[in-house]
Amino acid sequence: RTEVEADEDLQAALAMSLETTDGTAKTPIGPGLPENFQGQYELFAVITHKGRDADGGHYMAWVKADNPSGNQVEKIIDTDEANEDWFVFDDDDVSPCK
Repeated sequence: RTEVEADEDLQAALAMSLETTDGTAKTPIGPGLPENFQGQYELFAVITHKGRDADGGHYMAWVKADNPSGNQVEKIIDTDEANEDWFVFDDDDVSPCK
């Protein structure tokens, strides 16, 4: 069996999985997602790594302070900042991003 044949089988299976009972095709959304899914997300953290592998190098994280109630956010670090923004975690140093 060639790679082209395997690809054709995969394409046929995908087409059948997207076919509705009335014969029309539906737009692929993703497994387990509702058809009205909009795909809008709110970014709350980013992690970066610089190094040759996961066991070595340096990790950093940027995290958005959580404020679900809309009230003033509890202070994460001792600064004069309102802490309603993003923070960078670099080893044991935490600083507001401004």
